[in-house]
Parts: sequence; structure tokens; C-alpha cells
Amino acid sequence: YIISCDKAVEYMPYVSVTENQAVRFSNGGQLSLDRLKLASTADGELHRVYCGEMFLGLGFIDAERAQMGIKCVIQKYER
Repeated sequence: YIISCDKAVEYMPYVSVTENQAVRFSNGGQLSLDRLKLASTADGELHRVYCGEMFLGLGFIDAERAQMGIKCVIQKYER
């Protein structure tokens, strides 16, 4: 069976970002944790990153820097 990228990682926590954050994430920029609505911010934890219905990729929690780093960009967000 072939499944979609986001279906393969649906067990991971989900985070929704704004359009501006999506552009930043897609271009390799980290996101500030205080601007994200996350249930958990455990260091190193992976999250599925979405802008609306678009799956952008995977981010990880960098607790020391209070940021979400980029683990993998699946789809680049363009306005």
C-alpha cells in the first residue's frame, strides 16, 4: 500500500502555523515556541507541521533555545 507522507506520521503531535510561519519554516527558519500552540514541549519531540490543510513537514522541539527546529520539509509553502 502507498500512503501519504502525513498519514505515515499521524501518530506524532500536530501543530498549525500561520502563513508567515509556514514561509519561514519552509525556508529553514526556526519558529519561536511562545508563538505556537503546543500541548507538549518536550525537548527533541517531533511534531507534524501544517498550514491549513497543507502538510509542510516535521519540526522538533529545541527546549534550550525555546524554538521549533526543522527536521524535514516535505512541501514548500508559497503564497
